[in-house]
Amino acid sequence: MIFEVPVNHTHPGSQDWIHCIDIDVDRFDVVFNSTTSSWKKNSYFYLYAMLPDGEEEMVLKGRYDTYQGNVHHHYVRRPSINHSEQWYYKMGEVPNNWFGDDTSGWSQAARGSFPTSTNRIQLYKKTFNIASLNEVSGLIVSIRYRYGVIVYLNGNEAWRNGVIGDLSTSSTVDNSYTDLKYYVVTLPGKQMQTSTVTSPVTFLQSGSNTIAIAIVAITDSYTTSYFDAVVRLMSSEQSESHIWEFTASSTGITGTATNPFDMYYGSTIYYSSCAANSLTVTLSNNRREWISSVQIQNYYSSSSNQWVTEFNLYGRNSDTDEWTLLKEVTGLTYSTPAQKRRIYFPNNTPYNQFKFENFGTGDSSSCDWYVQSLDLFADNVLADIPNFTYDSSITIFKDIEMSEMIPQNNDHYMNFRINPSLPAGIVLDPYTGWISGTATSESTTQTYTITATKISGGDVTDTISLSVSICTGDKGLMTVRFRTDFYPKENSWKLYEGRGTSGTVLQPVSSFPVSSAYYYVDFCLNNGIYTFEGADSYGDGWQTGSGYTLTVDYGEMELDIMTMNSGTKPIYVSTVFSTYFPFQIEYTDWKVIQSDVSSDWNTVSFDDSTWNTYKAVDIPSTSSITTYIRKSFTMSGVNDYQVLNVRVKYSGGVAAYLNGNLVARFNLEDDFDSLSLSITDHDSNVFSKFHVILSTSGIQEGTNVFSFEIHRGLSGSSSDAVVFDATGVFGVEDCSTVVDSYSSVESTKLDYGTIADMMDLDP
Repeated sequence: MIFEVPVNHTHPGSQDWIHCIDIDVDRFDVVFNSTTSSWKKNSYFYLYAMLPDGEEEMVLKGRYDTYQGNVHHHYVRRPSINHSEQWYYKMGEVPNNWFGDDTSGWSQAARGSFPTSTNRIQLYKKTFNIASLNEVSGLIVSIRYRYGVIVYLNGNEAWRNGVIGDLSTSSTVDNSYTDLKYYVVTLPGKQMQTSTVTSPVTFLQSGSNTIAIAIVAITDSYTTSYFDAVVRLMSSEQSESHIWEFTASSTGITGTATNPFDMYYGSTIYYSSCAANSLTVTLSNNRREWISSVQIQNYYSSSSNQWVTEFNLYGRNSDTDEWTLLKEVTGLTYSTPAQKRRIYFPNNTPYNQFKFENFGTGDSSSCDWYVQSLDLFADNVLADIPNFTYDSSITIFKDIEMSEMIPQNNDHYMNFRINPSLPAGIVLDPYTGWISGTATSESTTQTYTITATKISGGDVTDTISLSVSICTGDKGLMTVRFRTDFYPKENSWKLYEGRGTSGTVLQPVSSFPVSSAYYYVDFCLNNGIYTFEGADSYGDGWQTGSGYTLTVDYGEMELDIMTMNSGTKPIYVSTVFSTYFPFQIEYTDWKVIQSDVSSDWNTVSFDDSTWNTYKAVDIPSTSSITTYIRKSFTMSGVNDYQVLNVRVKYSGGVAAYLNGNLVARFNLEDDFDSLSLSITDHDSNVFSKFHVILSTSGIQEGTNVFSFEIHRGLSGSSSDAVVFDATGVFGVEDCSTVVDSYSSVESTKLDYGTIADMMDLDP
C-alpha cells in the first residue's frame, strides 16, 4: 500500500484536499471504494504528475459510482522517461536516418542546458525500455515546445503537429502556441488498418525503444532550446479514457454540455424533437487524443423508445480544419436502461476536438432521446485479441423477447455481420455482436455464420445453430435477470435439476459475459423443480446494486430476488423454483361457456365436456354479463409446492377459484352474482397479480381445476370483446414473495426515490 484514505476518514467535506506522494514503482494501481453506491455529485479523485515551474499533467480523474458503472480500478505507470532527463541532441542539421537508434556524433544534455541551434531545427532522441508488450497498449507523450514537432518511434513517424512536408533545414511550420509549456499527445502502439493504411506499422517493441523528436521553429531566428519531454506507457489491462479537462458546447440539446462526461449517474442530456443537434468537446491545453472507440450509455430512468440508436462522431485539430468523420452509428441496440454500448472504429490520428452530431432514436415518430454518459477510449491494438465465440446452439421462443446471445471475447471487434439473415424480429447488433429481439414466427434449426473484424486487423468467423419454438405444454419458461457488478470474472452460476445443489447440473456459466449491466438467461424446462445457484469466487460478494431476479411470463411476474454479501471464499446463494405452469398466457386451451351455469361449475367433479374450447384471445363477445372459464390440471407431489402465483388480464371484473374455493376478486362487489357489472372500468393492459396459499385453498393430489369468471365492465356492451388471459406458476420455497401484489402503497415524505421502488423486486 502506497497511500490509503480509509472509510470514515476525517478529511473535511465539500472542499479540495491535497496529498503529495513520492512513487518509486513502475506500475501502481488506484482503487476507489465507498460504503454507499455512489460518491456525492462533484466528488472526484485527481492524480497529477508534477512538472518543473509549477506545471502539472493530469494522469487520472475518476469517481466511484456503481449506478453508472464507472471504472473503479485503474492501472497507472510511472514515466518511462521523466522530465529533465538527459537526451541526445543535434542542432541545425537533419542527418540521414536521424530518427534511428544510432547516437554516434550526438551530444547529451537536459532541459535548461541544451545549446542554441544555428537555425530552426532541433533534434532529440532517447531510448526507453518495455519489459513486455503484453503490458503496454500505447504512449502518452508530453512535449515542451511552441511551434512544430514530429515524433518518431523506432524509426517510424508516429505523429506531427505543424510541420509541412519532409523535414529539412528549410521546413515550414503552420503552428504557433502563445504559451511555452508541455503539450500532451497519446499514440497507439500500432497503426490500425484503414483504407489508406493497408500495412499497419508497429511503433513499439519489447526491450529497447527509441523515441526521436524534431522541434521546428517558425523562423531561423528562434534558436533557443526549451525542449523537454515526458513519456508514459499506457496499460494493456484496460482501455484508457482521458476526457478529463475540456470545454464543451452544444446545439439542439437540453442539459449542460459537460453532463455526459461528469461520471455522475444523475446527469443527462436530452432533446424532444428530431431536429439537428450537436455536442462539441475541445480538450484543454491543446491536448491531442488518439481514440479507437466511443461509448454511449442510455439514461437509467429512460424508456426503450428514448434510447439513442444513431449518431455521428467527428474529429479535428483546430477551428479552421474540416471535420473528419470517425464513425457513423446506426441501428445500435440496447436491452435495459443505463446500458453502455461500445463502438470500435479504425483511426490513426490524434485529435483535439470531437463532435457528436445528430443523436436520435432512429424512429421519426418517437423523437425524445436521453444520454447519460459518453466516453472516448484509446484501445490496445497491440494485443493478441482472442477469437470471439458464441454458444454453438440456441433455441429461442416465439413472441417472447429472447435472452441476449452475447459472444465471448467480443471486446475489440467491429463490424459484426451474419449470413443468412436471422429470423424476423431477431437482430445482430453490428457493433457488439449481441443477438436480441423477439421472434414473430416458429423456425426450424438453421446454421448462421457470423463475421467480425479485429481492431488490430483481420476477420474472425463463428457459426451458430438457432431455432425458434414455443415453450408450452409440458414445459415452462423461466427467465433469470442479472444485474452484474464490475468484476464479472469472479461471478458464476449453475442450474441444477431438483431441489438443492446435489442434482444434475443442467447448465453452468463460469463467468458473467458483461460488467455493470443487465443481462438475461431463458430456461425452457420440463415441468418440475429446479435450483438456481449464484457464486462469487473471490468471497467479497456481488457489489451493491447487483443480484438476480427470477421472472416468468415475459418477465412480467417476478418471483424471487437474490443478492450476495461478503463471506467465505467462494460464497453461494441459491433459489429453488418450479417451471410447472398449470395455465399460461396466450397458449392455454381454456374451457369456456357464456350462459348460466350451476353453482358447482368451478369444482373438480363438474363435467365441462360440452363447453367450448378457446385460446384466450379467441373468446368471443357475448350478450351475457359473465363469461365462465376453467382449466383442469394434474398435481403430483402436492407437498412440494407452497403457493400458486397468478397473473390475470381483464377489462371489467374478475373472480378466481381453486377447486371451487374463491381465492381472489378484483373490481367486483362483495355480493356479486352473474348479473353484476364491475365496480369501475379496468385498464386491460394492467394485469392483476395474486398469490394462492395452497395449504389453505383446497389443492389436492391428482386432478384440480382453476376457474375464472369475467364480468363485463361498467360502461361495456355486448359487442365488446371479452378481455382475458392468465398465467399461473407454482412456488416451492417455504416463504414465497407476495410484495408484487399490493394495490397501493403510502409513506411519509421521502427525500429520494419512491416506496414503490422498494417493492418492485429490482436489485
